Amino acid sequence: MRSKSFACLAIAALFMALPAAGQPVNHDNAGPLGIPDDFAPPGNLYDNDVSNGTTSLASQDSDGAFNIRSADDFTIDGAGCDSGMFEITGIRAQITQNDAASQPIAFELYDGDATSPLPTNAAVPVAGPFAEVSRTNLGPFGALTLYEIAFDTPGAILDGDTIYWTAAFGTDGAANAGGFNNFYAASNGAVGTTPNAQIFSPDFGIPTWVAVETVIGGPALAYSFAIDGFCLAPETPTIAIPTLNSWGLLLLIGLLAAVSMFFLARTRRV
Repeated sequence: MRSKSFACLAIAALFMALPAAGQPVNHDNAGPLGIPDDFAPPGNLYDNDVSNGTTSLASQDSDGAFNIRSADDFTIDGAGCDSGMFEITGIRAQITQNDAASQPIAFELYDGDATSPLPTNAAVPVAGPFAEVSRTNLGPFGALTLYEIAFDTPGAILDGDTIYWTAAFGTDGAANAGGFNNFYAASNGAVGTTPNAQIFSPDFGIPTWVAVETVIGGPALAYSFAIDGFCLAPETPTIAIPTLNSWGLLLLIGLLAAVSMFFLARTRRV
């Protein structure tokens, strides 16, 4: 009963706080959409499949407040990686966008637990934000356009077998101050992936991370993204080489001098 009451309150608060334009936090595509069968090439560390062609969820409220995020979890399989650490070379995500107020997109990675990306309910990334470096137009998505956007990830190193969360968002809040502009595309999800995408938005009466289906109804969702990278080689053990400080060096010189004088004295007696 408590969870049902919470869902009703969350949805009621959501509709009370809708922008003047009446734009909801999700954008649905009613028409057909031709999309690739998969990311090309597939993400070699993680691949959550491409857009399901029907749903996307706001990942930025575009009013300059930057206080809405949609996120999904992932875990890199650490099997076969002796170091257990992976350098991330790139991330690709599918985003729907209002082209009338086009924005560059950035990408963040969050630390997580088993149920939500940020128990503290604040968008503080463990890596990123990473800047958009390229995008591919995949066609119309209702009144929006679906893009596959690539991000460089310099210096990003993640642990294997650890839960992380992804979030993509628009970096220019002034581009569409009247409403939402960027939506994280839902995917069919990789085989074995738990569909438990999350959202939070204080302005919409969602002050903590909650499952997106609690807010928009329907089935649980996953988001469309792929992660590329490689296993880092284990660190080579270093052997400590003893060094001498100035006092030690003077002591060694004195000791060698004493030994030399001892042998010199014995030689003279002989």
